[in-house]
Amino acid sequence: MFNQSTQRKFWILESAEQIQECQLIANQSFIDKRRKMNTNQSHSGEYLTHKEENILLIYYSQYLYDLCRKFRPPVPMTAIGASMTYFKRFFLHTSVMEFHPYHIAYLCIYLAFKVDEYTVSIDQFMAQVTSMPNPQLQMFIIDNELLLIQKLRFHLTIHSPFRPLEGLIIDLKTKSSNTGIENVELYRQNAEKFLAKSLLTYVCLLYTPSQIALAALYCAIGKSFKTYINMLSNNENFEILQNKLEMIKSTVVNFRFPTEADVKSVENKLKISRDPENDPSSSKYHERENTRKEAKEQQKKRKYQELCDMQKDESKMLAYLSD
Repeated sequence: MFNQSTQRKFWILESAEQIQECQLIANQSFIDKRRKMNTNQSHSGEYLTHKEENILLIYYSQYLYDLCRKFRPPVPMTAIGASMTYFKRFFLHTSVMEFHPYHIAYLCIYLAFKVDEYTVSIDQFMAQVTSMPNPQLQMFIIDNELLLIQKLRFHLTIHSPFRPLEGLIIDLKTKSSNTGIENVELYRQNAEKFLAKSLLTYVCLLYTPSQIALAALYCAIGKSFKTYINMLSNNENFEILQNKLEMIKSTVVNFRFPTEADVKSVENKLKISRDPENDPSSSKYHERENTRKEAKEQQKKRKYQELCDMQKDESKMLAYLSD
């Protein structure tokens, strides 16, 4: 299924450099656009750099994950994985200065829950994610759900590594006599921790779900797992697969969270450089939304008037034919 999926065709990139290139383009495109619109912001120091944007993306990836874990009943890890993947995809081609990751995190969670059939209404959703009513955030989610879907190119099905992990654990149990790996369940917790941490990185955009699941077990079990890898590869492409697993392991294990001071510094800078038209607390955002709603109302009125005119014409025609 994965090999025929949109995830495989469009969202598995060749290298980390390609991810960086896409984000750099998004960053520079936003800066160029804002400079044309606002001559007061002419210095590059007033905008976020690519590195600063990534600090916030890491921080809000963790924020998104923590939000999901608070839900009751518990959210399936597949839904959490989907929301994290949506978040990565969205900011692959969109600058943090255009849309704040805080708002997009909630938007990604809400959409992922729908796709993964974790049934929750918008009111129930807001009751679990906020301690106080937040109508601005609620309206942002409702107003921008289609925008998120468009940014994801309407590719909503996510294959996560959590299901392959279960399959691999079952397979390891049946082949314990050949691999020498016994009591596989002892490694489950560390493997699941590895997968949870991997959600904060970009491995979901670089490797297949089964490769990430293999890397989780490789990290949890250690060198003895190489016997199983060799069996899977049938002595062919063993080195290629092992190198990929080493790269995934290195990316996840060496991942470092930004300091609180770094996050705070970038947040303060973002207040100056962000697009007010996408800030639910700004007057420009509400002006734009009111204009859009008025346009929708006018469109509805036009369609209603067209329908009334058609009904009048039909009534006239029937009256004419009955004479």
